[in-house]
Amino acid sequence: MAYKLLDGHAVDDRRGRGRTQRYDDVADGLLPPPIKLGRLSRWPDYEVDAVIAAEIRGDTPEQIRDLVRDLVAARAAAA
Repeated sequence: MAYKLLDGHAVDDRRGRGRTQRYDDVADGLLPPPIKLGRLSRWPDYEVDAVIAAEIRGDTPEQIRDLVRDLVAARAAAA
């Protein structure tokens, strides 16, 4: 699968939210945590897109948390 790693600004642009909301959502389990590359934080675009699609569908916060848990588990399984 080809995907891009997004920086925080790109994530914010895609989601229409700011930096504080991004990290609040990560803390609340509503957005996967970033992948750390040295000092850099990056998000796989497909994970961000999956969360956006869930929000558009009207998924509940708990459904989005389940999705985020699945995305993070898939990261670990792929490693």
